[in-house]
Amino acid sequence: MPKPVIYLAFANDNDAHLSLLKEESRQLMSTLSTLHDKQAIEVYREESTNVEDLIAGFNRFNDRIAIFHYGGHAAGSGLRLEEGAAQAGGLAGLLSQQSQLQLVFLNGCSTQPQVKLLLELGIKAVIATSVPIEDAKAKDFSFWFYQGLTVKKNIENAFQFAAASLNTKYDSGTAPAIVEVRGDEIPIPGEGVTLPWGLYINKDHKDVLNWRLPDTPIQTFMAQPSENYVPNNYLPKILGAMVRHDPSLKQVIEEVKSGKKDRREVLPIIIQNLPWTIGAQMQKLISRSDSMRTPGPERLQQTVNTYAMAARVLLYVLVSQFWEEQRKAKSKLNLSYIKDLLELDEKHAPFYDYMDAFTKIGAHFKQNNWMPFVSEFAQLFEALEKKDHFYKSYLLLESIREQLASENLDINKTPQLCEEAENSLTIFIGTISFLIKYKMVAVRGISVTSTRYEEVSFHHKLGSLNAADSAYLTLDSEERPFHNYVESDSVLLVDNLETDQINRFLSLSPFIIDNNAFLNNNQESLDIYLYSHTEKEDYVFTNVNSQFQKMEEHNTYTVSTAFEEKIEVKDEVDFGWEFNESTIKTIRPYEILKTQFDNMKTDLTKQ
Repeated sequence: MPKPVIYLAFANDNDAHLSLLKEESRQLMSTLSTLHDKQAIEVYREESTNVEDLIAGFNRFNDRIAIFHYGGHAAGSGLRLEEGAAQAGGLAGLLSQQSQLQLVFLNGCSTQPQVKLLLELGIKAVIATSVPIEDAKAKDFSFWFYQGLTVKKNIENAFQFAAASLNTKYDSGTAPAIVEVRGDEIPIPGEGVTLPWGLYINKDHKDVLNWRLPDTPIQTFMAQPSENYVPNNYLPKILGAMVRHDPSLKQVIEEVKSGKKDRREVLPIIIQNLPWTIGAQMQKLISRSDSMRTPGPERLQQTVNTYAMAARVLLYVLVSQFWEEQRKAKSKLNLSYIKDLLELDEKHAPFYDYMDAFTKIGAHFKQNNWMPFVSEFAQLFEALEKKDHFYKSYLLLESIREQLASENLDINKTPQLCEEAENSLTIFIGTISFLIKYKMVAVRGISVTSTRYEEVSFHHKLGSLNAADSAYLTLDSEERPFHNYVESDSVLLVDNLETDQINRFLSLSPFIIDNNAFLNNNQESLDIYLYSHTEKEDYVFTNVNSQFQKMEEHNTYTVSTAFEEKIEVKDEVDFGWEFNESTIKTIRPYEILKTQFDNMKTDLTKQ
């Protein structure tokens, strides 16, 4: 089936120039570009559209246009293009000939009078405006609408998301409701409405509200799959990439070459050198269970889970530093991909593209000349920009992940995809194997020494969270001095644990947490949770050992900032007689995490 086309047409006016129109064009192209690269859709953009361009575009993409978007000056009579105008009647006729057309988005002033004619000619849905609109709001509304579509929201949900997002930023009224048009009358909003967009639905095509952008096709890139593929055949190659960052591992490779070790024996060594957040998922992948030793659906799902966990770790490290850099700069940004991350609901979390967000935030680092805490991220930004093998491996794994989440994967292709996915995972983990140079540590307590007339000293009780320590937290026998204090109960990323004093660290709170620090400081088992999604006003975390798509099946694998615990508190007073009374106290052990998330959202998603 031919790829659907999103046709973006923009036209400005020298006499009434829209200063933000080019920015709207750039933003929409940017937010849709990843889906274009994944070959899920084709995005076609005309920057300075005239009537001839429009006619040629409709002819070129005949029966492939799924969404037609116009940005620029307009009116009820038509669209004001470069060197002339597109008359409403003729435009409606051209659009009605596109058999795959789902939506027409007319992002210009007072386009609502065109709705009636479009719907009469069979157009399924139209987003139009009832009154003149502000340039900035037009840019933001369209951007959030398409941002919603890219995370698998349907047309209805994406429209509601865009309206709510604009209200959040501007606090200026409500958008018209979604309107099903049954007769000749096109309802108009009442006076005082400041968000004038309406989504008008043809009464014969109400199902268009459920339309979503199509799943990403799986673009395999192995020349010839092996006829005798055995699971875990590719993963040992990761060790070769690790040697570049830890030369001591070269001895293991020499032992494999000499026959002293079987190549499968290197798999536990690879896992032991990775952060436990990733190592725990890989440990499942190499287990001796039948489901993991057979190229089938469960094996494929776990391969994708391992990739998704690694992508989440990369993004959370980068966002943690990005938050710090923004606070240092004392500036606030309104970044939709971070807003999407901090407002993910359970339904859309499996479709959130962590690497796409990583790429976009990386662009901010490059623009501001910020040095990433993980210095190797700079090379990763370049690899993603050049779209090399790392980028291709990410696209393949992400497309499989999307089809698994949509339950649209062809089960007959599973055996071949298991090999493709493992090969891609090997490239992905091998490329980010520089993470073995860094260590995650949990802060289990802070002691402060304040001697009169002397500088205050901060000492931290730390425990290593790396897979090299098996499934147990290795607590330092001595407290470590820091040049400053950090948050108690946080998880840190450090680049040197050999020195007595920690001078360089990055707090990963509230994205990655040591659960026992909140519930039982004496526990030495590894109980690491990562931020997953939101539920109403609270934030949900999943255990690194859990399966991402099945989080709700195992309540012990999730914790929420909404969690409350009631404890009995006994008051004892002795004034010569016994007086014992107990009261019930409610505590919320994760409330500090909610506060941190809310503060981050204020800093990074609101202006």
